Amino acid sequence: MENPLRAHDRLGAVCGIEFAAQAMAVHGALLAPDVHGERRAGYLVSVRGVAVHVARLDDIEDDLVVAADRLGGDAATVLYRFSLSAGARTLLTGRAAILVNHSEYAASFSEKSP
Repeated sequence: MENPLRAHDRLGAVCGIEFAAQAMAVHGALLAPDVHGERRAGYLVSVRGVAVHVARLDDIEDDLVVAADRLGGDAATVLYRFSLSAGARTLLTGRAAILVNHSEYAASFSEKSP
């Protein structure tokens, strides 16, 4: 399997976090309003409660399936629960926090600071 995340001829299971982040980005893009012709950027700022059930992904025979469920959020942050599975087997689970429009958020925060 060719993948730019491969290192030392293997694709480590934690690379599944990147796959989940890409699913979250697609979901966010589909839901985000188009503000003045610009798309809102999102930044993965933390992952929590990650459970890795395999060492690597490149030796998995079945198709990899990513699930990303939005748990909540507001205009500045979004929290997702994610999982990566293959067949009936769960490979990776966790939660991720996304910061949306970091520059706009930082600007609004600095305006409120003395």
